[in-house]
Amino acid sequence: MIDIRKLDKNSNSMAIVTAISHESPLSSISSIEHELVSAFGDYFSGEVLFDLACSNGLEWNRFVAVKIMDGSLKLNSARVVETNELSKELLSQQAVFFKANAESMNDSVLTEEQILSVQQD
Repeated sequence: MIDIRKLDKNSNSMAIVTAISHESPLSSISSIEHELVSAFGDYFSGEVLFDLACSNGLEWNRFVAVKIMDGSLKLNSARVVETNELSKELLSQQAVFFKANAESMNDSVLTEEQILSVQQD
């Protein structure tokens, strides 16, 4: 399961794709591209941020950024984004999101302690 949200204009990325189960959203690229095109239009280009906490855990590769050109994700552009590169506002929004989706997180790779940790802003 995933969630896709538009990000504000102050962010380097246009949207965030959040995994809310143990399954990595990177295995569902075509459906993510379809949802992004529906939200942004056929010629959407920029960067999409993936929060993989539920599928990768709180590891060095929790956040990954991928370029998108004309609605197509360019996986060869994928790069790990360090938590300290992200705004405190975005991390706070993610904590609120995880609090609101607490039940879904039971199907993640996170321990109960880690779930509580990602829900802290």
